[in-house]
Amino acid sequence: MSAHPTFTRGPITLVELDWSEDHYVQTPVQNDQKYVSISQLADRWQCSRGTVYNRLRAAHADVLDFAPRGKRSRKAVALDVVLAIEARYTKRLW
Repeated sequence: MSAHPTFTRGPITLVELDWSEDHYVQTPVQNDQKYVSISQLADRWQCSRGTVYNRLRAAHADVLDFAPRGKRSRKAVALDVVLAIEARYTKRLW
């Protein structure tokens, strides 16, 4: 089984050119990472950033944001919160 990368945006990187199983691994979250960005969640859940915001809002998730209320900034979500949301909505197909 060979891994075939998907080219969804931007120029092709060197990692995407190497299609061998040994070298190409697509992981949106690293093992030592404690927080996940909104764009990483969009890639992980295969949806838009707006949908990520809606799902986080529906789950009443705590989001790390250092901006004053109403101002824009980068937001991060704790990996524990992401895993809890995924566990809550994971169910058997049959």
